[in-house]
Amino acid sequence: MAVSGLKRITDESLTRDPAYERLSLADLRLARQVLVDEVEKVTYWRLVIRSRADRQRAGRALSAGAPEMRRVLADARRSRARIAVAPGGPAEPETLPDLVELYGRQIDPGDDTSVARLERDLADAEGALSRYRSEVQARVDDVTQQLIVRYREAPALALLLLPPLTESPWADVTQVRDQHRPFEPLSSSGDRIRFR
Repeated sequence: MAVSGLKRITDESLTRDPAYERLSLADLRLARQVLVDEVEKVTYWRLVIRSRADRQRAGRALSAGAPEMRRVLADARRSRARIAVAPGGPAEPETLPDLVELYGRQIDPGDDTSVARLERDLADAEGALSRYRSEVQARVDDVTQQLIVRYREAPALALLLLPPLTESPWADVTQVRDQHRPFEPLSSSGDRIRFR
């Protein structure tokens, strides 16, 4: 079972990408989470548009939940702004159609031209969403690879992902704190790595 679209990573491909050098480990993790969240949203929008296309082909009217779906699809307008903060993307990501207008478009079922146009526009929107999802997923993969590079360079950084030992309800906080002082790993140049 595939968990994501992660590219096969080999030792040769594990190199630092200069596009990500300015980012701290925390920034990389945040960028990855923003992108993963966006992939989930785009996947949902695509399902909503596909559902609308299915209803159209079956000759069924919009459901009572249509206003809620339009609200969900309105979030697509902010998508490009959200992923702009994440590094490594194309200069001009896929332009998404107006999903709200498309989902709520009312046509005369007897007008063959309008029916054909709506069905074509829905199919085009689904294709645009698929391409956009692929672009964002590729960025997730790139950021994930950069995280792996950093963890391979300094495996102790992976320990930062673990919850502090002091969160254990049975641990004596003072004793645990004194025994497990935060470490300050050294970079390859010997400088101490600072965390935010």
